[in-house]
Amino acid sequence: MSAAVSLAAAPVLPTAPEAPARKGERDGAYLRGYVYLVGANLGAKAAGIVRELAVAALFGTSPALGLYVLLKSGLEAASVTATGAFQLSLVPRLVRLAREGGGDVDVRALFADALRVGALAAVLSVTVMLGALAAAGHALADVAVLTVLLSLSLGLLLVGVVGMVGHQAGGRFGKMSGAYLLTAVLMASFVYPLGRWFGIEGLALTWLVAVTAQASLVWGPTLRAAPRVEAGHRANLFVPALLKGSDFRPAVLVAGNQMVLSLIIVRLLASLGGLEAVAVVNYALVLSGLFVTTVARNMSSVVLKASADGLTWRRFGQALGLQFALCAALYGGLALGGEAVVRLLFERGAFGGGSTAAVYSFLMRVFPAFALVGGLDLLVAYVNGRGLAVAGRLSTVVSSILVAAVAVAWGVAQWGGVSAGVAPLVFVGLYGVTALAAAGFLLTRRGQEVAR
Repeated sequence: MSAAVSLAAAPVLPTAPEAPARKGERDGAYLRGYVYLVGANLGAKAAGIVRELAVAALFGTSPALGLYVLLKSGLEAASVTATGAFQLSLVPRLVRLAREGGGDVDVRALFADALRVGALAAVLSVTVMLGALAAAGHALADVAVLTVLLSLSLGLLLVGVVGMVGHQAGGRFGKMSGAYLLTAVLMASFVYPLGRWFGIEGLALTWLVAVTAQASLVWGPTLRAAPRVEAGHRANLFVPALLKGSDFRPAVLVAGNQMVLSLIIVRLLASLGGLEAVAVVNYALVLSGLFVTTVARNMSSVVLKASADGLTWRRFGQALGLQFALCAALYGGLALGGEAVVRLLFERGAFGGGSTAAVYSFLMRVFPAFALVGGLDLLVAYVNGRGLAVAGRLSTVVSSILVAAVAVAWGVAQWGGVSAGVAPLVFVGLYGVTALAAAGFLLTRRGQEVAR
């Protein structure tokens, strides 16, 4: 049984009709939360550019930096996957527990879960990275400090992530945004001095400082405000509480991260067309990724919380319409001035007019498909937030279609008699259309349940 199905096992508690003023207040809170998340995301991206400029000045394209990027990329993939699973399963669960208890859930129990997840992630990270490096014949003495720092950072990052999911479940999007932006700003601020003083380990130390601050900001005020645990009940802090093993089932992991996975798959499939195709796709995804992460993913975070609060199908349809309207506006802007934007951002040095044309052409073709994937993300968030029985089946279908679309795109590149560079477009287009159509079919079959 998937996590989504287990969530749906308990009936959704009925809610009394809200007064118009109360509905207006809640809608306003959701809108403000979305604005907070978008603003923090844009600010984090700006801080990330500053950080990358500092790293380039310090380390260039050195082998040490390459090793660091390789190790950290694996950890970031793990953290992103876990974050998506936490959100999809934990937010609805926390909202329902709070509703049943007439208030917030036991934050100390959630903190205990966060500590367990962080400790387990850190231990697994050290073990896996050192084992992989040893198998590759790398001298472990040279990277022991780096792997420990990176693993501790991953553990503390997940401690903070669980806390931010708790803020999301409570509708505290401002606190989520502040913690996220603080992490990016601290990494941009400390990377140059720490990198200069400690070398490549300084980059890992920068990440550790930033995620420690994030976890402290998320949990410090929350735990200070929480009721104190009596001495006889302190052992409960170490009893499994809110997170469940089913939250990490493959279907949940894929469905909760399908937008990010799509970006990764597009880059990997581009490699079938050669390294030049990879470069073109990467530049295009820098721009289209602004929609995927800033517009669509943040909207899914708000809709997940709103649906757990009882968001009606009609109101969800309005949110979906808003997202597609934003997509259309962005696409119109790209059609009118996207090529000029690409030229302004990238066209210098080895990046000439031909590169601009190639990036712009791919961007215009891939963007509509990502708009469909963004709509699918909202549907996944909505059915899981409402706790509908169709949620488990939808996660399974989404996962299966994603895998099938990858196989078809790879087959087209290998035996289709067309340029291998079209494989990313085949994948994201086929996946976006098919998965969204399948989701619509499932929801139509369960129309009476959805309409409640």
